[in-house]
Amino acid sequence: MFWRGAINRYYSDRLFNCKINHALIVVALPGEEAEIFKFDRARLIHVWHQWLNRLNFFFSAIAA
Repeated sequence: MFWRGAINRYYSDRLFNCKINHALIVVALPGEEAEIFKFDRARLIHVWHQWLNRLNFFFSAIAA
């Protein structure tokens, strides 16, 4: 999740020196059961690297 890295970097001084190592996303829609997505540290790191790759691709595409 790109926001985990962003939050850890931007708010590091405001998080009392804590890092986000686990995440939980809940998607709730009217008339449907909520979906729950859990992310451990390894998965967050993996998704963070995916985000960085996409970001690099975006910037290289607009620079071309």
